[in-house]
Amino acid sequence: LNILFDVARTLQEGNDLASVLTNALRGMAKSLELDRGTLRILNRATNESLVEATCGLAADAVQPGMDAIDERITRQVSDQGEAVIIPHVLIPKRFLLASELQGMPEHCLSSSSVALICVPVAHSGQVMGTLSVTSRSTNRNLLEADVRLLTLVAQLVAQAVKLRQQAHEQLEYYRVENEKLQQQ
Repeated sequence: LNILFDVARTLQEGNDLASVLTNALRGMAKSLELDRGTLRILNRATNESLVEATCGLAADAVQPGMDAIDERITRQVSDQGEAVIIPHVLIPKRFLLASELQGMPEHCLSSSSVALICVPVAHSGQVMGTLSVTSRSTNRNLLEADVRLLTLVAQLVAQAVKLRQQAHEQLEYYRVENEKLQQQ
């Protein structure tokens, strides 16, 4: 519960969403002992998934190929709107929907594995981005708990993103209206 309180407070206090989200990811990484986290927000104008905030390992400590896996999975989560877990990132074709983790054999969750968890950032059924983290957890119950917690955090983030999008769209509307008035 502390992490939810901290994330909610951080989101409420900040004006610059990127720095607020980076601080929120740092808090989650510390509390959950995650290796790294990435928050991607979908730009509705270009339909591109842009990295808004990150937290994690130094650049030379990140495993090769992680970004390609992360990008492919975040696209899938954005398209389908359902959380995904890759229990063993070194085998990138073996991914599970979060609901399928219960049936995953224990030998697939080895101590040398790195799990990738990706949850949608959604508001009112509209996916606005993804929150993904890597974890060294080998415990199925802990991975399931991480998915539930990350889903709650993603919902908090979605509210902040929705407010930002509405403010941006309103500013854009006023800018266009101002240009029209100046042309008259």
